[in-house]
Amino acid sequence: MRTVIALLGIYDVLVDVDRNGTFDHGFSAKDGADGEGKVGFTLQYGAAWLRTKLAMTSKHLLVNLAYSSSSRSGGTWSNSYSSADSIYSYVNPPVQSGGKHGYVVKLLLKHQSWSQFWNNPDSLAAGGSGAGRIAISDHVVQNTGGTPQQGCTNSPPVKLLNGQMAPANQRRFDVVFDYGNDGYYDIGVDFLDVVADRTDGTLVTAKDLETMSDDQIYGFELQ
Repeated sequence: MRTVIALLGIYDVLVDVDRNGTFDHGFSAKDGADGEGKVGFTLQYGAAWLRTKLAMTSKHLLVNLAYSSSSRSGGTWSNSYSSADSIYSYVNPPVQSGGKHGYVVKLLLKHQSWSQFWNNPDSLAAGGSGAGRIAISDHVVQNTGGTPQQGCTNSPPVKLLNGQMAPANQRRFDVVFDYGNDGYYDIGVDFLDVVADRTDGTLVTAKDLETMSDDQIYGFELQ
């Protein structure tokens, strides 16, 4: 019989010879155990998985996208709001160098774990190019575009959410600018906001997140 174990970690293998549900180690009744070196076997990521992880980590376009005002000059990039606030999305113009103008859909998503979802090779879907793509359609709270925004991506701030209209059980959110309008977060192509400790709109690298716990990495929250 073959058993597939999905969780990483250290395992022992026991053989319950008399099938009594107890590990017997006496002289008259002795069960078997694989624990040479005090460990049966270890399940860990392979080299291919690690290479993919490194490729993903180096490609993300991370930037604070949650903005506090409907005016370009009237607000700041913020990560904490009250339920009485309206939350907008706006991109700092210097971030858009390299052709990041044009067609884009701005998506508000239920917050997902950085380590277990956004930066996890196990989340990658088939297809795409570069560092891969992640399906996000099931996590969308609101599509702020309807149709792709044309022209300058940092046109006047677009409302992401009325705090009072947020789902009662959802207090944290992430933001994606989906340039392909295809329901996927394409790594290295689309913008992702999981930047919770910055109040500017400049690009950050995944390395900037290394000193933070997973619980501190999110787009914005409602207090």
